[in-house]
Amino acid sequence: MSQMSAETVTEYLHQINRICTSFFLHANVEGSPQSIAGNSQYIDLSDPRFELPSEFFKHIYRFPGLIRNDGYIVSEFSTWGYLYERISN
Repeated sequence: MSQMSAETVTEYLHQINRICTSFFLHANVEGSPQSIAGNSQYIDLSDPRFELPSEFFKHIYRFPGLIRNDGYIVSEFSTWGYLYERISN
């Protein structure tokens, strides 16, 4: 989702809120667009605008993505995973 427009991410989260009945996991890039490989096409999904509504979802955890696409383990994290649990309909 970090490569989508803010409007598209908002719509995805609306649809996830509408249809998700148990858990939702996503892994995406975090950080300012300038800090993510100098590529301004990324948006920062750690922004509170892109959280699932707390009245319906419990944020279980946030964890770092340790392995890059080329298979190397990295010490700095730009990719993070988020797990949410549906608590109410």
